[in-house]
Amino acid sequence: MAIQMHPGFSFIYEMVRKVPELQELFDDHLRQNKGLLPHVFMGDVTRFTVEQMKSRDNVVVQVLLDYFEEALQAGSSSEQELIAASFVENLQDEKETLRKLKPMMGPYLKRAWIETSE
Repeated sequence: MAIQMHPGFSFIYEMVRKVPELQELFDDHLRQNKGLLPHVFMGDVTRFTVEQMKSRDNVVVQVLLDYFEEALQAGSSSEQELIAASFVENLQDEKETLRKLKPMMGPYLKRAWIETSE
């Protein structure tokens, strides 16, 4: 019997590859959860993003947002749901972070934010 991988796994692995600053967080997540839970990890990524936005250097966040933008434009529906449900929705109470993030977002990520905040 073939083992089916959760559709979010490759998305998450590629995200960590593109944003190596997530590697330690990813490793901790795998240890604590004895495997990858994509929606839970995206909550960790949201908290990481909030912390990163407190610094002046937001290059890491821009790379992450650009990756999300690509996935929202051309990724699978499961990737799009992962971003909308477990990243964008988790930002709803982070008003100061959102204020700073909005100018950094592409049109697809902005649309996802608007749709989740309605």
